[in-house]
Amino acid sequence: MKYTQTFESFLNGSTEEVNEKVNASGYIKAGKLGYNDQFLGRRSLSYTLSTDLGLNPKHEFGGGDWLGFDHVSLYASGKKGGTILADALSGNYTYDELKAAAAEFLGLSESKLNEKFSKKDAKQLIKDLKSDGYDASGSENWIQVDGVDSPNPDYDGTVSMAWDPSEEEAYSDDETYEEPIKTAEDFMDLVNYPEDTFGKWD
Repeated sequence: MKYTQTFESFLNGSTEEVNEKVNASGYIKAGKLGYNDQFLGRRSLSYTLSTDLGLNPKHEFGGGDWLGFDHVSLYASGKKGGTILADALSGNYTYDELKAAAAEFLGLSESKLNEKFSKKDAKQLIKDLKSDGYDASGSENWIQVDGVDSPNPDYDGTVSMAWDPSEEEAYSDDETYEEPIKTAEDFMDLVNYPEDTFGKWD
């Protein structure tokens, strides 16, 4: 089981539990999914499927690729928009089958879905952050950035941020970002545009 960590415990290597990470277990355990099974988890089925496939949470309400349901149909919006399965929520498909159908429709290969953040990726991200003027360090297991503008407009100062690629969690001092950060690009957006994240830290 995966857990959210505080920023301090994350840096100290602690596994102190705060909240269970959002996952698809409720949908997976339900077996064949029907129309009334769209809200079995902490997040909706469309949100869980979309983020599980690596789609950007910022596109939930438009602006890029995302998955949704129209009655019982599963569809994709964005550049590759269209109906994926007309009977997706008719009790004929499991969560994994819906995920596989959506991945195939969007052209997401298994190798891309299983892609890991490597040492090379970490070095490049740290280099990019430093070129943007930040004090950055870390490895493929975690990235720390100091001197980031606070996401709280009431605090006129800077904070430290960190990212755990394997857990897809981001931290600002002792707070945790409520949305998954799946890619280096997502973390760069978080660091460079903290004002857009106000109200999304727990």
